[in-house]
Amino acid sequence: MINENPIAETSREATFSDLLAILRKRTRTIITTMLVITMASAAFAIWRGPSYTATVLVVVDPNKSITGAPVETQSPTPDPSLMQTQVNTVLGNPLANQTIDALDLLNDPEFQISAHGRFLARSSSKDEEESATEELRGYALYIFQRNLAVSNPPESRVIQISFTSIDPGKAAAIANQLANFYVANLLDRRNADISAWRARALKSLDAQKGQVIEAEGRVADLRAKGQILTSSNVTLANSDMQELNKLLIESKADEANLRSKLSAIDQIKLSGGSTNAINEVLASQAVSQLRTQELDLMRQIAENSAIYNDHNPRTAILNGHLADVRQRISQEIDRIVTGVRNELAAVTARSAAFEEQLKGAADQNGRAEIYSVQLQVAERDAVARRSVYEDLLRSEQQADAMLGSADAGAWVMSPAEIPIKPSSLSVFIIAAAAGVLSTLLGAAIALARESLDKRLVGSREVEEALGVPCLALLPKPDRIAGQIRHRSALARKANSLYAHAVGALEARLAVASPRARTIVVTSPLPSREKAQLAVDLAVYSAQAGRRTVLVNFDKYQPVPMRDFGLQVPAEATKLLSSNLSSDTSIDVALTLDQATGLDILSLDGEPQSDAHVSAPHNNIVTLIKMLAKRYKYIIVNAPPLLGVSDCHALASHGDCVLIALEWGRTERSDAEAGAGVLRRLTTRLVFAVMTGVEIRGQQVQSSGLLTQKRFRRLYEG
Repeated sequence: MINENPIAETSREATFSDLLAILRKRTRTIITTMLVITMASAAFAIWRGPSYTATVLVVVDPNKSITGAPVETQSPTPDPSLMQTQVNTVLGNPLANQTIDALDLLNDPEFQISAHGRFLARSSSKDEEESATEELRGYALYIFQRNLAVSNPPESRVIQISFTSIDPGKAAAIANQLANFYVANLLDRRNADISAWRARALKSLDAQKGQVIEAEGRVADLRAKGQILTSSNVTLANSDMQELNKLLIESKADEANLRSKLSAIDQIKLSGGSTNAINEVLASQAVSQLRTQELDLMRQIAENSAIYNDHNPRTAILNGHLADVRQRISQEIDRIVTGVRNELAAVTARSAAFEEQLKGAADQNGRAEIYSVQLQVAERDAVARRSVYEDLLRSEQQADAMLGSADAGAWVMSPAEIPIKPSSLSVFIIAAAAGVLSTLLGAAIALARESLDKRLVGSREVEEALGVPCLALLPKPDRIAGQIRHRSALARKANSLYAHAVGALEARLAVASPRARTIVVTSPLPSREKAQLAVDLAVYSAQAGRRTVLVNFDKYQPVPMRDFGLQVPAEATKLLSSNLSSDTSIDVALTLDQATGLDILSLDGEPQSDAHVSAPHNNIVTLIKMLAKRYKYIIVNAPPLLGVSDCHALASHGDCVLIALEWGRTERSDAEAGAGVLRRLTTRLVFAVMTGVEIRGQQVQSSGLLTQKRFRRLYEG
């Protein structure tokens, strides 16, 4: 017996090589996905045919209002929200319905549902006919809007209208018709908005005119009450006060001047001085003439005195004249002084009158200031109402001038021409793009299938899941009609790929466990492939000249004795329940296959027989020991590991255990559960073998396998 640790739990992170291995493994999925999608895309592109796109450029005038409201100027920079509104208008159903009706697109096959839909549209029932017509129109609108593209480049007033159709002429006609309807509808809406605006302006003008007249009447009334001048908004009282104040100042100045003169005269008189120095006296012409006469008389008297004496009559006469002149001068000076006094009295009285008038004007000006404040408020109200009135009047005149204009505020800058080159991608480009995308999709599907597929495929997956070495990958054996399956695979065709794979398994088993003589072959669940592995391993060993016995303990999937042309002896079914004291009981239970030289001990009995299950554990141990004395190799076809306990005793007494796993059929969870059972039962060597392997390319060549076709070409001639 061998005592070694057989099972270790391992884990490994996936690498790029693992990813490539998965893609190679799922090549069929990737190719199928690529072919289906690529062929479908190419077929659809061929069926649909090329499509053509016609484009119309419509310019919205930056100096015109497209909303209908009269404006004097408009910013050349477009309003993004306004331009987006125009784009939505073009995309709306009203313009689409107008275009569909104008070009009779409901009867165009490109815009129709099907022949059945056309039949419904002609049904006899009026309600059904209306419903069918609406359905046809709805589908036509759907096709129309799906093929329509409207855009507005940033910072631009250009609206680009594009329509795609399988007919280039139809694409150009639809694009041009849609643009013309857009401009025409814009003009109609603009004229309607202008008419509505003008009507509202006229209605407001009458009301505003009355308000202006009322406001200006109030201004005039306040001016009259406050005696406020129209030109400068100054009250009459305020103007009078200014004039009176000026006159009072002048009068006071005159009064002060006269008082100064009288004071000077009084001082001269008191001092006994001459009054001739008074300015008024000096300025008097009469005094000046009298002074001249006085001087002349004094000269004559002096001359006469020089000739005659003082008592000369002529001298006396001249002295009399001189006294008379001097008296007249004194009288004239007194008159002048009296005049100054009278003038001072008049000026004083006038100043008092001015002061009285100024006081009355001040009272009147206080009342006028109140009216002035009210007047300012009334004038502002009147100006505001007049400004509104003038704006309304100007807008009404502008709207009247714009009404009926053919300028819609937008025009077709570049009509659509019939396109020459198709706008759709060619079939080759579509197929190439579909091929690339479908390949990626196929790879994604392959990875998804791999992640969802919990079945074991490949030695690496087995070793990762179970933590045990995978000794061999066995392909499906050749099937030759008319020959027994197992014997034909090994005895009748020793040079087959399957036979060489079984030989490689035995060689690797001998290297991995050189002292192993009792080999237990089991599987997680019942499996014909497991029984086939046990039989083929025993047959190969027997054909190699080594004494080998095949012991069948599995009643759920027993060794097919019919394939050997043999029958199970009756003694074999009672062997475990009998006394194993001698070799005679074993001899009668054995069956020899003459063709392969293999001894077969079938203990499965009838399918419902539980005799060997209830057999003493010691009998199983004794049987294995007795067989080990007689045979070099004991190959045990053991029951499955999961669900039943039949294999537990066998696994603990074998030199090594082979877990048979079916390629692409054994679930990973089942394999892991079976390995867990063995981990708890035995410390013997445990190996895995995959059966029914599908050989594709490099996937399993690392295990020494070739495809059947390549093997026959190289080794069978």
